Amino acid sequence: MSCWRLWLLIALTLVLWSGTTYEVTAQEGVTYDPAQLNFAATRGNAASSRSLLIRATAPITELQVIPRDFLDGDETTVLPPRALKAPLAQHEIAAGESLTIPVTLNFHDLPSGRFTGSLLITYHGGELTVPVTVTVKDPPLIPLLFLVAGVAAGFGVSLYRAQGRPRDQVLVRVGQVRNPMAADKQLQERGKPFYERLEAELYDVQVTLQAQDWNAAKIALKEAESIWNLWERERRNWLRQIGAYDELQRELESLPASSYRKSLEQEAREAYLTMPDRTGPEAFKAELAGVAQRLYDFSELAAQIEGLADGAHFLQRLYALDAAPENAQYQAQYQALADEVAAAQEAARAAARQPEGDVLHGGEGLAFGIPKSPVGEAMTGAVDALFKLPRLLGSRPAAASMAASAKQAVSRLQIFTWLTYLAAVGMLAAAGFNELYTGVPTFGATGWGDYFTLLAWGFGAEATRASITGLLKTWELPTSAGGTAG
Repeated sequence: MSCWRLWLLIALTLVLWSGTTYEVTAQEGVTYDPAQLNFAATRGNAASSRSLLIRATAPITELQVIPRDFLDGDETTVLPPRALKAPLAQHEIAAGESLTIPVTLNFHDLPSGRFTGSLLITYHGGELTVPVTVTVKDPPLIPLLFLVAGVAAGFGVSLYRAQGRPRDQVLVRVGQVRNPMAADKQLQERGKPFYERLEAELYDVQVTLQAQDWNAAKIALKEAESIWNLWERERRNWLRQIGAYDELQRELESLPASSYRKSLEQEAREAYLTMPDRTGPEAFKAELAGVAQRLYDFSELAAQIEGLADGAHFLQRLYALDAAPENAQYQAQYQALADEVAAAQEAARAAARQPEGDVLHGGEGLAFGIPKSPVGEAMTGAVDALFKLPRLLGSRPAAASMAASAKQAVSRLQIFTWLTYLAAVGMLAAAGFNELYTGVPTFGATGWGDYFTLLAWGFGAEATRASITGLLKTWELPTSAGGTAG
């Protein structure tokens, strides 16, 4: 029984060995070149062809070429069967001869990706399998546009962060000051010093924004905000003190015209115009109180002068009524006293009527005039020479020529700026395109994922460039002009 089993096992082994020997022998009768066919192209392109050479070491009949399925890496996508064609010119090959089979692949309807398959070559007595690899990628135009869009978006964000964002932050704060200013009628009508100072500060903000000097714009805006807060916080007290200023002005206007009155009016006006420089309404009130006190002192002095005039008139009447012979010895004394009082009165009135310039510079016959100073005359000569300096240096350039030059300079700056941006975008786009598209033979196989990768790469590359540039600026690296000198 065991011997019979042994002979059966030997017989099966011989049969299997003989079959294997027959297949190898049959395949050894045919060779092909190349060992593998590779196709790589862009989706939508024309057909691509490869040549497959079949050599026969023994006669071959019933030759056929059958394309098998071409699957992607996930084996979820199959190429259309009509995409690959391998027509045969003949179906028989004599021993020692060869046959060239043109294998054509049409990329028009193929999706992007890497596909692997094979060509099954059958003939009488055997078959061959030729591996085939197909690599398809999307056309370059749309990926390039996505990459450029990413870089441009990065430039836009960097530009906005460097220029637009500081400008908008300042403009938002400007609106927070200007809008309530426009609605505050009391500020415009009675608090004109505050309103005019705010307008001046906001104008400085506008000028510094045009010059892209963000720090100076913030400083000017901070000053405007502090002035607005000073007015808004103490509005009622300011209005009350402004009313006191108006009353003081009316009292000054009731006085006779004189240099002292003009001086007091100027001092009160100066305190009124410089209200925004005060720490609060109380400081302005103290300024007005000082002017009011000097006005009161002046009124008291004027009353005393009028009293002196009345006293002199009384003495004259007394002298006329008391002309008795027994009082004749006192008449000369009375007359001398009356003349002295009249002279003092006239001198005081003349001083009150004297123009302010004469008081400041001094005049002929004034006991309290300030004489002209030699230093002042020297300063006057220096100022006159300074005004003559432009005529000595030559005439200024024409305004039209200056405007034309400024316009040309603006155009050149704009052209240079745009060329710089275009060059940077081009270089970054070329680097990303070479890395993410040219170096990826199956671009587009993952659908929109590859495109968003391009978009993100372009955006991130520009953001990285802007960050590195900003970091280098903070390091304050020395320039070539400030390097070592040999």
